Amino acid sequence: MKVVVVTPRFPYPLRDGLLIRMYNLLKQVSGKHAVTLVSLASPLPLPGETDAVRSLVSDLVVFPRPRSLPREGINAALSLVGGRPFTIARYFSRDLARFLSEADEGGTFDVAHFHTIHMGQYAGIMKRTPTLLDTPDVVSEIWKLGRDTRRNPLTRLAVHTQYRAVLRYEPWVCRQADLVATVSEQDRSQVARVVGKDRARLVPNGVDTELIQPRQEDVETDSMVFVGNMQWPPNADGVEWFCREVLPVILRQHPKAKLYLVGHSPGPALQRLAGKSVVVTGTVPDVRPYVARAAVSVVPLRVGGGTRLKILEAMALARPVVSTSLGCQGLSATDGQNISIADTPDAFARSVGELLSSEEEGTRLGRAGREFVVANYDWKAIGAQLSSIYAELKPSRA
Repeated sequence: MKVVVVTPRFPYPLRDGLLIRMYNLLKQVSGKHAVTLVSLASPLPLPGETDAVRSLVSDLVVFPRPRSLPREGINAALSLVGGRPFTIARYFSRDLARFLSEADEGGTFDVAHFHTIHMGQYAGIMKRTPTLLDTPDVVSEIWKLGRDTRRNPLTRLAVHTQYRAVLRYEPWVCRQADLVATVSEQDRSQVARVVGKDRARLVPNGVDTELIQPRQEDVETDSMVFVGNMQWPPNADGVEWFCREVLPVILRQHPKAKLYLVGHSPGPALQRLAGKSVVVTGTVPDVRPYVARAAVSVVPLRVGGGTRLKILEAMALARPVVSTSLGCQGLSATDGQNISIADTPDAFARSVGELLSSEEEGTRLGRAGREFVVANYDWKAIGAQLSSIYAELKPSRA
């Protein structure tokens, strides 16, 4: 089957959850289908980065994402006047639209797979080619968080305008595709209310359990780790909440406890958290050693949808995880069995403290987490699910 996969960013290097998802799904389906990857990129990928992806696909096309100040200003103005969210307008490329239109008219592809609602705006171009929209997160929730955390009234009003625009755009863009894939049952239920149950599919996040295995690392006593893209608002919000509300409680019982914040693009607010009890690493070549050395992996997220790759990867490394209910939403993990779930500062601190105090309990929970992801969230099985959706789509417009 000839499949075109359209992504908002070049899916390498694997700096965050979206890139990891796009890359691994591409890796799994490329062995079964003739895949053309079409990506927007800014900046353009380096030669070594394109080489890492080119080996997976039949063809690779990269369009620069326009980011000039005049273009950004035009997008912002059109957003205010026309109601199209600014964050969506930024991902529109005439060259990419022309490429897809010509491919559709020529019957070049059997299926078109669009990653994120940002690229879903192109689905309507495909009049003959069946389309799948992949929605790994509820973007309107991110804008709502951005609105609620702004203090300047004018900035808050501007972000609220974008939040309302995204809130209208999300259901509209889902209706443009033949099928819509989500990463959790909760998200699929929301999408089904918009497009109908017959058009909503589940393609969960996963982990490469062959590549990511428990490592022979010495665990650092009283250490915690949080991994993620630090400029992603839910991550920044969760980290700030943890350092403000939870960490001081932990330090009362474990005064030498240390939190490692591992991930690229920490903003000034997160950098100011660095000190005796908090290490802000910024970008690192490989997050696995940090997770493997941590006594506990923490996921204090309070907003967003989807499922958390950071949880699956920590479990694959056999490290115990403490998460909020929302942080592990969409995973079929069981509190006390293969994960610890806590939502209030005191409960979260207590759960972390118990694991810091008991290496035996940390080992037990970590091993159970590893067994859980091997059985339920391996990318190979998820890739097979995606291929079955492609097969379902192919005759849909015949």
